[in-house]
Amino acid sequence: MGKYILKVEANCKDQAREAEFNDWYNNIHIPDVLETKGFVRSIRYELLEPAPDKGRYVAVHEIETDDLDDLFARHGANMKNKESLGRITDLITVTSRGIYKQIYSREAKS
Repeated sequence: MGKYILKVEANCKDQAREAEFNDWYNNIHIPDVLETKGFVRSIRYELLEPAPDKGRYVAVHEIETDDLDDLFARHGANMKNKESLGRITDLITVTSRGIYKQIYSREAKS
């Protein structure tokens, strides 16, 4: 089984609505993403020293699948469905995204 991450850097378009944006991301968008079988975990981070060319927020979605193309086809259909249900916000600006394949892993010693 292949292991991947989908990394998405994003900003909120309206700083006055930042709390609304984070609430949407954590309580609506991430559960919607995790509905697609193969997405196993989502973690969000906030950049401590914001820079103009970087997203203030980064989401790391962990994926396990034998067929990445099929997973993203199903994920795309899921997101289109969520959009038709009004579950996508107009507050998000994606600054970058990338899919990374895991090539090595090691745990810290206790």
